[in-house]
Amino acid sequence: MARRRGPPEAIEARVAELQADEQVLWLGVKHYSVAAAVAVERAIREAEPAVVLVEGPDDATPLIDFLVHPDTRPPVTILSSVTDKKNAFGQNGVLSVAPEVPARFRGWWPVVPYAPEYRALVAGRDVGAELAFIDAPLGAQIPFEHVPRGRASEAVDDRRLAESTYFRRLAARGRWRSFEAFWQATFEARGLRSDPQAKSLGEYLRAKLAAIPISLLEGG
Repeated sequence: MARRRGPPEAIEARVAELQADEQVLWLGVKHYSVAAAVAVERAIREAEPAVVLVEGPDDATPLIDFLVHPDTRPPVTILSSVTDKKNAFGQNGVLSVAPEVPARFRGWWPVVPYAPEYRALVAGRDVGAELAFIDAPLGAQIPFEHVPRGRASEAVDDRRLAESTYFRRLAARGRWRSFEAFWQATFEARGLRSDPQAKSLGEYLRAKLAAIPISLLEGG
């Protein structure tokens, strides 16, 4: 079996360069987390960055002004769709009723008032930052998301966190029945009571994870 090729060295070097840049503030979040939303909004208002970049299809960046407009009242959603008339993804007749019927793919990016991404955009708007989405558009995700899973429709979620080796080790050692149970008990309830002087969600998460014994993560 062939091994999956890693990213080109140039990309790895660029990623390392960005991560080491002290002018870039990285805020790791969980979708639809109140604690994360509060911490992210606070961090952006304090830092007053020039640019705020959040997860979302980059071809929807022109819609951000409408999304953060005062008259917009979430919940709303960003919907992207692709009709595969040329059968580029080989799913005509698989995800459609017949080979001559083009498969239709849809991607959903739901936005609620307590979504960290939404609060980041609102805070960014208020401090005068440039706002942009930086996720791949739907067309680029179809071969990796829709086709392998046999689904014509996908919504943004946190399954990669729940399905990760990292969480499986935590679950085995801590007897957590689900990722949501772990998150609610470890981060969500306590996150809202975190130090009000904390500068970012990243600091809070690092402090929490630092308290977990290394042997637990390594299975020792």
